[in-house]
Amino acid sequence: MKIKYTTLAVALALGTGAAMADVTIDGNITGGVDYMKAGNTKSGGVSYDAIIGVSGSDKLDAGGKVIWRVEQEIQNQPGNRTQGGDANWGNRQAYIGLTGDYGTFRAGNMLSPTYDALNRLYGDTGAEWLVRDYGFGQSNYAKNVLRYDMPSVYGFNASAAYFLEDQSRQGSKGYDLTANYKWQGLGIDGTYQHRDNISAEDISGQPALLDGTDSKNWYAGANYKFDSGFGVKGGFKRVQQTYTGDETKQDMWVAQGSYEQGKHGVYLSYINLRDAKLNGATQNDSGAQAIDARYNYSLSKHSLAFVDARYVKNGDNASYSAADDALYYGNDSTAAAGESSYRVMTGLKTWF
Repeated sequence: MKIKYTTLAVALALGTGAAMADVTIDGNITGGVDYMKAGNTKSGGVSYDAIIGVSGSDKLDAGGKVIWRVEQEIQNQPGNRTQGGDANWGNRQAYIGLTGDYGTFRAGNMLSPTYDALNRLYGDTGAEWLVRDYGFGQSNYAKNVLRYDMPSVYGFNASAAYFLEDQSRQGSKGYDLTANYKWQGLGIDGTYQHRDNISAEDISGQPALLDGTDSKNWYAGANYKFDSGFGVKGGFKRVQQTYTGDETKQDMWVAQGSYEQGKHGVYLSYINLRDAKLNGATQNDSGAQAIDARYNYSLSKHSLAFVDARYVKNGDNASYSAADDALYYGNDSTAAAGESSYRVMTGLKTWF
């Protein structure tokens, strides 16, 4: 994506000169029409998700740069549980940092390393709604973050973040680690996120399941892209949350095949959400299986048209939705337990 740069001249009212700063304005907008059926509930309408960011940098005399970014998201997805939530300026990201040969340090509100990693792997392929977003706090970023991204070394990259969370609440903290290795067509990824004593105030856009919850989420996977345009991808994700001594754990397996050639991109994903376990005891028929098929057609360097269809087959005691708001086990009231759900959407996405 080519980022659009705008040079802003700010005249100093009480000075003799002008201050010049290079400012980057970028973002993306996705919109379209969809039809969804969850159990006996049918719905259709227009969906949209718009992100706009303003960022800048200042070259330091000693080398490196100061960087900053303020970013907003506006969208009408159910429950506003996707990244960002409320449409306030700076609601998605607002940070400042340093970057150079040593890597990048940032402080503020920002996307977590885990979110970035899974979005890079599954974004705009149709599988991101479940693989990236499912799990306690996974579809959001944490507030009050310190993050470091190392420079690439022979194809290896890693990121680490410490979540300060709410320091007025004892034991409220967390961390997030990711690593990626890329060699020719092969990619290997791993992520781990741990958050303690989380409340609704710590998560922008997505209320905590229960205040005081601890969470652990990790992912491991590999992918390979062939010269012919075909690609394969597979991974395992575990989501775990603990509240007042009760531990809920659930595993997810994902497999994806793809073909990208010229203006065309085709993606077929299979996701197996296993039965949840409560304090080690399996909750029978609490899992689901999902299939997603997506076709992207490139309209230009910065725009594409897409058609996406997804189907969720629930276990007898599960009620997951094919909407972007899949939620947690047993918490989606849009479909009765054991009923299937599907969604079809067509639309456009553009980057600027």
